[in-house]
Amino acid sequence: MPDLIIPSLSEDEYESAGSKFAKAGAHLSECGMPEWETPGQSIRFPFTITEEGEDKSKESKLVAGVSKAGIWKFKEMEKALGLQIMEPVDGKMTIKEANLLACVGKQFQSVWTTETDSRTPEQGGKGGTYTKPTSALPVGANVEDLGI
Repeated sequence: MPDLIIPSLSEDEYESAGSKFAKAGAHLSECGMPEWETPGQSIRFPFTITEEGEDKSKESKLVAGVSKAGIWKFKEMEKALGLQIMEPVDGKMTIKEANLLACVGKQFQSVWTTETDSRTPEQGGKGGTYTKPTSALPVGANVEDLGI
């Protein structure tokens, strides 16, 4: 078989290529600027893994609902970041822009778990496994109890 040259892939691109998914476990991460994922329903907390290693600089997000049913995830993010992001104003819970700005640069542990692609082939499923961020913990929290 003759040599196969791949013109769309440089040596540098080959060397730096890797999965966009981090390994399962807890990773020191830094929060970006939160914003609406679905306006009025959920907030996206973007983050970047900052710890040294093969997952450094990988980016992802955690999404937290702001409804009665989904607020538990929002409260988890507040605890992980060590911030009171939502506060009462005239009897209604409110997120002030200054509180969102305070999230930027705050460190926390993003927790990645192994998931199985359960979609059917018609839905594009391949049946494989992948990791995804599923929760957040404060820096220094004991992650051994998570069982991941």
